[in-house]
Amino acid sequence: MIDDLTMVLQNLDVEHNDSKKIINERENECQDLRDELETTRHNYEEQLRVMSEHFALLNSKIENQSSSSDASVIPNTSNSTSSSNSLKDNLRKYVRK
Repeated sequence: MIDDLTMVLQNLDVEHNDSKKIINERENECQDLRDELETTRHNYEEQLRVMSEHFALLNSKIENQSSSSDASVIPNTSNSTSSSNSLKDNLRKYVRK
């Protein structure tokens, strides 16, 4: 009887150790996934920052082109609708290129 209990205890100990190994492997996998997620998040944020800066630069160029073309087409008008329409037209032309 004691031998049977000893055998059961040994089997339980082996199962316990196996379970610990599996848990450690899963924890390592989770950490790897967290690291990968953090890297991906950082890269996307960097790409978004660069794209935002690029968009701001393009927007500035379009505004400059728009204001210079407005000045040559419509001298000294303060009509914001016409300026807004011109900006939209220039943006459309720029996007089509």
